[in-house]
Amino acid sequence: MEHGAYSRRDNIALLICMTVMFVLAILSLTSFVRQDLKADAKETVSIRSLSINSSKFNEQELEILCMLEGMPQLVNSSGKKTSRWTMQHIRLLAEYFEKEDIRLDKVQLNKLGRYIQGSHEILRFELNRDIGKLSVDSRNMIMLLYKNIYSLLGLDLSYGIDNNIESIYEENGRLVYQIAAKEDRLTINREALVITLILLCGLAGLYIVIVRRSQLNLKDGEYHGYDEKEYA
Repeated sequence: MEHGAYSRRDNIALLICMTVMFVLAILSLTSFVRQDLKADAKETVSIRSLSINSSKFNEQELEILCMLEGMPQLVNSSGKKTSRWTMQHIRLLAEYFEKEDIRLDKVQLNKLGRYIQGSHEILRFELNRDIGKLSVDSRNMIMLLYKNIYSLLGLDLSYGIDNNIESIYEENGRLVYQIAAKEDRLTINREALVITLILLCGLAGLYIVIVRRSQLNLKDGEYHGYDEKEYA
């Protein structure tokens, strides 16, 4: 019985160690995933300007893109990742300029400059630069400014209920941009999945070791069962 008692203590100690290791592994995995998400968000937010080939644009198109880059950089953090809301407008215009030769007169360029200045004035007293957390009036005015800018370039800009660009049309009705439909499917972190599977396999292996040790202890130890003759 003493041998069985020691074996039972060893199994309990092993089980406690296994539980502690499993909890520590889960905490480490959670910390790893959080750091990974923060790194991705920081990398996305750090983008300030577009890497463009100047040979694809005329001088006025480059001037327009530079002027638009002076618009306040609003953040859109409605999704899992944070992105620069303003840069999406500039990127879509840059893609449009690559296909079309756009030229504005001085009056239109002056209007564009006033729209940019107006965006600064609107956001001067805002404490938050998240487009989803701006006051309703400020958000609507910012969107109206972008619509006016796109209208100067012969484009009709429309937004969805999530404040993102939904579609862009030319004056003749030709579609320039349409937001892709979102797919309702679960995204899986592959690294987290692999680590989880490794942990589960390790725990399964430890469980098998414990079971085998218990079986060996039962075979090697003495069993003092019920004796009918002793109590006859």
